[in-house]
Amino acid sequence: MASYKSFCWNMGTTSLRWKEMACAIERQLLLLNAFWSMPENQGREWQANPALQEHFYGYLKAHGFLSGNAGNPAKDARQKTSGLCELGLIDDNRRLTPAGETLLKVAQSGDFASDGNLLDLSRDAWIYFLQLLKCSKRKSKDWCVRPYVLLLHVLNTVGEVSWDVFARLLPLCVNREITARIVARLTSGQAIDVAETVDAILADLEGLREARETFVNARTIDTHTILQAGLNRDGSTYDASYLAVYETLWALVHARANDTQAIKSFDRALGHCRLKNYWREYFFADGKRLRRERPIFGAQDERVFRNAFFTLLHRFKAFALLDDYADLNRRYFGLSDTVRFSEGKVRLTPLAASFANAIAPWLETHAWSACAALPQTCPLETILKGQSIPGQDTLFRAATGRTREAIEAEGGLEAVLRKTRAEAFIARIDRSFPREAVIELLALLENRANDAEVRRRVSKEADVPTIFEYLLAIAWYYVSERRGDILDYVGVSLDADFLPKTHAGGGRADIVWQYAALPPHYPAHTLLLEGTLAERDTQRRMEMEPVSRHLGDYLLTHPGATAYALFVATTLHPNVVSDFRSRKDYQYYNADGTQSIVGMKIIPLDTAMLRAILERHLPYTTLHPLFDAHFHAPDAPPAWLAALRAKLSD
Repeated sequence: MASYKSFCWNMGTTSLRWKEMACAIERQLLLLNAFWSMPENQGREWQANPALQEHFYGYLKAHGFLSGNAGNPAKDARQKTSGLCELGLIDDNRRLTPAGETLLKVAQSGDFASDGNLLDLSRDAWIYFLQLLKCSKRKSKDWCVRPYVLLLHVLNTVGEVSWDVFARLLPLCVNREITARIVARLTSGQAIDVAETVDAILADLEGLREARETFVNARTIDTHTILQAGLNRDGSTYDASYLAVYETLWALVHARANDTQAIKSFDRALGHCRLKNYWREYFFADGKRLRRERPIFGAQDERVFRNAFFTLLHRFKAFALLDDYADLNRRYFGLSDTVRFSEGKVRLTPLAASFANAIAPWLETHAWSACAALPQTCPLETILKGQSIPGQDTLFRAATGRTREAIEAEGGLEAVLRKTRAEAFIARIDRSFPREAVIELLALLENRANDAEVRRRVSKEADVPTIFEYLLAIAWYYVSERRGDILDYVGVSLDADFLPKTHAGGGRADIVWQYAALPPHYPAHTLLLEGTLAERDTQRRMEMEPVSRHLGDYLLTHPGATAYALFVATTLHPNVVSDFRSRKDYQYYNADGTQSIVGMKIIPLDTAMLRAILERHLPYTTLHPLFDAHFHAPDAPPAWLAALRAKLSD
């Protein structure tokens, strides 16, 4: 009997789907480091030690990393840490590797800004980039692949690919020959048929060839024959339901008529299959009309029909597996901030594309080999041993078409890099977050029951508070009539698609907006924009002290500066408003009491008021004098807030 052989690679495991992957990795490194530093765990071995593994599961749960009760805590602990092993951040004994320790130091510092590396990546993304260059997958003795290196090779060759190609064809590239076939089809100038390409690759697999021959030549098709044809690894009866699919579909093909009852029988048979959605999408238009134009309906005899049925059976099995892996692959590659996934396309960032082109021979040579240095912290030169590496200015000139003279004329490489990234971020805002979308998302955030929808529309790699701060910055960019450096002011970490991502350390930077003087509307000043989703007593406890402290510390460290704060929340606690109002005459000291400032201007807004500002297109040139007059009004806090709400709604 033919045996199943793995035909594709994947990153991670489908039994573990982290939310906010970068944050989850950082938190696990922090927790593992603390766990192993506990006296009772020092010197203990992880391997073949379910008691210790279960203890770590409890440790993760106690620290809020997971919830619920796993049926097998030891197994769950192994799965929760398997992704870190794959990236070389921990070893099989779940101890941090040198690479993991390097990332841990970045997470502990809370400083993720670029350190001037070759691709101008954040410090954590650069570490992931180096690790992904070394990371390999081996599913059998027949093949070994470095998935990220393969991705760079393919994208360097073809420019960009569709999501379907990324999800369903790229993981099939397990050797040079298959990769060359797929790349040839992608560069042929003709639209690639993903399904036909998958069929052709599967048809060449030795195990499937044998199973196909047995199925087509069987004397009768029964449950045993179907199970043999399925080569299923998930249990001996998993494919038994396909016997009814086979029989009802053959009846339709053989009858060659639109018999309503026969069609219903076929649809009912599909309803018992785990992959019914793939079959129904293929055979039914709009879920109703049978697609008689499908090639299988042209089968002249049962042998031809069996061959076509076998092809579809394994096509849909492959699709289901590949689609299950696709989001994991995207998220692992996304850790490097070098790959953009937008508008149904997958492409490299400009600098990453230039880098891939510069080392093209190395990519093609090393896409099929393992790297012993995966656990180590080593520079790019060591990973690319024997390959010359161009400088950043060379990569940037290639990415933008700018000459060295043009770069210098625009203020040097650092200034031009920043300007280029800002332009790309603004393009993302215009495309994905127009004013109307921001208004809708702010409204959704007012009811925390809509958090899943907010994350779906913005990013699954960020928690909702991070998304709120991101939207707040974009909203204020519109209010400021697009004045100012939005890339600098946004305050949260951004991925390659300029979407927000969450880090484990928390303590996100405030949104600090710098305004140059614009007579007669306002003088030069700084605005600290702070937001929270905390409500009621939680808001009072979390925000009353930090907001005034941030503004006070800013004023103390910038003597002579003019600065004030806006506090934005979905709802405003009366005592929070009262506290901020009292800061008008408040004396604020530094830590040792040697310096102080008198009076702080803090204006509270709720998201309904912010939405009114956006809906009415009120510009900052109007709002600044309005806020200033409001600050000096004599009203008590409730009336004071009501007066501002009325002015913004007029």
